[in-house]
Amino acid sequence: MNFAIIPLKEEFRQKLNTEKAIEWFKTKEGLNYGYHNFVYSWLDSFKNFPTFIDEEVLLPIIGIVAKVSRTNFDLIFGEGIGMRVGAKGLTFT
Repeated sequence: MNFAIIPLKEEFRQKLNTEKAIEWFKTKEGLNYGYHNFVYSWLDSFKNFPTFIDEEVLLPIIGIVAKVSRTNFDLIFGEGIGMRVGAKGLTFT
């Protein structure tokens, strides 16, 4: 983990609602945040795709990954899709 504590500019300090920020954090605390979030940042907007991945090869790549490690695949994609549709414990299939 890496973080830095830096002072805010006065104009931003005046706009900051610390209590509201803490309440927001409490709603997100404990959620997984790791490499699979980077995957979804690519999938949520095709504009974010790395230049070495073409949209047309995405489904075949997903199929290969699913065959190599079904458990990890379901963890990464099932969890992400579940969050987007408001469900828990989904598998990709």
